[in-house]
Amino acid sequence: MQYLKIIICVIIIFCPIHQTQSKDKDITPFKNRFVHRYFPLEIDTDQIAKPVLKSPLTYPDSAEVNSFILNTMKVYHIPGVAASVAKRGRIVWTGSYGYANIERNIPVADTTLFMLASISKTFTGAALMQLWEAGRFGLDDNINDYLPFVVFNPNYPDSVITFRMVLTHTSSLADNWDVMYAVYVFGDSPIPLSEYVEEYFTPGGEFYSASANFYGWAPGTGWSYCNEAFALAGYLVETMSGIPFDQYCQDSIFTPLGMHRASWFLADLDTTNVAMPYSWSGNAYIPQGYYGYADYPAGQLRTTSVELTRHLIAFMNKGWIDTTRILDSATVEEMITIQYPQVNSSQGLVWFHNYTGGRWVWRHGGGDAGVSTLASCCFEESSAVVVLTNGESPSGASLITDKLFNFAAGMPFHGDANGDGKIDVGDILFLINYLFKKGPAPQPVGNGDANCDGTNSISDVVYLINYLFLFGPPPC
Repeated sequence: MQYLKIIICVIIIFCPIHQTQSKDKDITPFKNRFVHRYFPLEIDTDQIAKPVLKSPLTYPDSAEVNSFILNTMKVYHIPGVAASVAKRGRIVWTGSYGYANIERNIPVADTTLFMLASISKTFTGAALMQLWEAGRFGLDDNINDYLPFVVFNPNYPDSVITFRMVLTHTSSLADNWDVMYAVYVFGDSPIPLSEYVEEYFTPGGEFYSASANFYGWAPGTGWSYCNEAFALAGYLVETMSGIPFDQYCQDSIFTPLGMHRASWFLADLDTTNVAMPYSWSGNAYIPQGYYGYADYPAGQLRTTSVELTRHLIAFMNKGWIDTTRILDSATVEEMITIQYPQVNSSQGLVWFHNYTGGRWVWRHGGGDAGVSTLASCCFEESSAVVVLTNGESPSGASLITDKLFNFAAGMPFHGDANGDGKIDVGDILFLINYLFKKGPAPQPVGNGDANCDGTNSISDVVYLINYLFLFGPPPC
């Protein structure tokens, strides 16, 4: 009763009335190919390191993280890195290291666009699953019911290929790299997606091969990673929506997510702001040029680390970002369910469930000429990490990812003063007890810093009261 009286007095004395129309706390929280030029150059990554931090109280000291990332870049020959960390539905840290373009001496910034490579498939999958939500198809439907041509494995002509198989690399469709390498071009591919897919999968097509475009096992009975299956998935979005795939993504995913810089095509971008992909020759970085390919839904999306992190936040928050829903919660649950455990025990719909760095994560990586990327979500820790590079080291990207997950684990839960994993009146009482009764301090101390001003004070009590009772903004 004594604490209740104190809270009431604090509300009366300190709290401004914060008016808002509504607040729903349940939804608001949260290929190596081109050798273009030989440019021998040693880059000094030590001079380019721009982590964005708040106050010393807010986060652990990041100096060791910066040193680790820069050393990893040096060891694994990564010219540039853009990374972001999200915690409990918010981007809490970004870091930019090295060079986006060595020849032009352009450093990486948080606005630098990187090619995502196969992380692009998570957007292709999201687009297709939006149509599933709308009742346009069933996951176990025959894809041929939705195509203007027929796709079948010539080794098993009577076996059905389903949407679920396409999204889990179990369709028995194969990557014919002789064809795929041949359609790489500098700039954007002139071949329309619809033409490429039909010519690749139908007998007599320009890119068709009964032996190289399909595996020798029946659909649904084996697993092998397949880029061209996701090119087909992108085309299915076109056929069912009646909208070009890239425009569908712009309207239904990028714009709602606030990904205003994202694009599938170089023609829409200022390439001076796009990271140049590089390979390492053994003594020099070799620029690979800005390239594209006809099967673009499988890997050609370019965006920033910050924008990609918003995609992960929505995914982890059961489809919600801010007040916008991208996917239904049931859809996300289906996507993070192992689909064919007897075939691949880590494969969800598009996403992979892996144990790495001491934690289970849902993630997708990407690799292409001069590109290595990784996007990961740890639902148990309410954290997500994006690492985008313009180098060719998946090991380096993975090491940086693990380091940033550990970094995120040490960040405080602002407002959770008593450390019970939630924000409620108990945290107000805990802070009052600490501030006025010499009770125990929040552990870590940043947990009590609800307004992120770098201190634990009465203003944090006021902030929590405003949030919990007067519809004020949530802790930072």
